[in-house]
Amino acid sequence: MNGSLIGIELGIGAALLAVWVDARIGERRPSSLKMRFVHTLSAFVIVQASSVALAALVHDNTTRDRATLLVFILVLPALVYAFVVGLWLLRTLKEVVA
Repeated sequence: MNGSLIGIELGIGAALLAVWVDARIGERRPSSLKMRFVHTLSAFVIVQASSVALAALVHDNTTRDRATLLVFILVLPALVYAFVVGLWLLRTLKEVVA
């Protein structure tokens, strides 16, 4: 299995998890526009930090199992959070248009 296929599957899985998390959060999601944009900035920083941390921890001599574990520990939660925030921003756009 090549890396691009794993990346696609990871993105789809993170998006599905984000939909589930958003449904579970329900009415506890941030209601103010300011807090939604704070979460947007936080998601950006977390995704960037997770990619930097992954690059720092995975080297040429890292086993494939360890690299995969690090992807699921560092990148998957960051992507889920980013997708959840994306859903919140879509709700914001819906509120502005309606």
